[in-house]
Amino acid sequence: MSVTEIIDGLIWDVETGECLGPVRSTFKIATKEDAEWVLIKLQTCESEIQAIDKTPSVIAARALIANAESMKKDLERRYASIERRFGPELANWARTQLVGKAKTFKTLFGSVSFRAVPDKIKVADEELAVAWAKVHAPAAIKTTHKFLISEAKDKINMDDALAKKAFVTEKGGESFAIKTGVVEDAEA
Repeated sequence: MSVTEIIDGLIWDVETGECLGPVRSTFKIATKEDAEWVLIKLQTCESEIQAIDKTPSVIAARALIANAESMKKDLERRYASIERRFGPELANWARTQLVGKAKTFKTLFGSVSFRAVPDKIKVADEELAVAWAKVHAPAAIKTTHKFLISEAKDKINMDDALAKKAFVTEKGGESFAIKTGVVEDAEA
């Protein structure tokens, strides 16, 4: 249980420094000042949340990650370039080094393996493949349906037995939004 202290009619958590609220047995918003007190608490929280993103440690960590990702991309491009330039030549040479039924050439710096890859049929034209499958392999055709409530909501009669099973009525009401004026930084 935390230790609290009352200062100027407010309850403060001594360990965290957080203001827990005014001294009242059951706090209720009854005045403009009460409402503003709640809004100030929310605004302060939003500001502190955003301040974390602006701390030097977080900024430095994000820069570090961005730099690492950039370096990785450079190395991935370099790897691909070396593999493109030397891959076929390395494979041809490594094949000459295999003894007996071996399928892998190994060194301390890596290996080159050879595996049989069976032929594979791929779809070249989706529409033609579907037309062919309708005649020769109907089970190969997958049809998906997606229900768009926006296209049907005016036609749904909730007195209909099937409609009662298919749909539920979600009661409307009123929504509200709390805005403290603290705007999120687009770059954060």
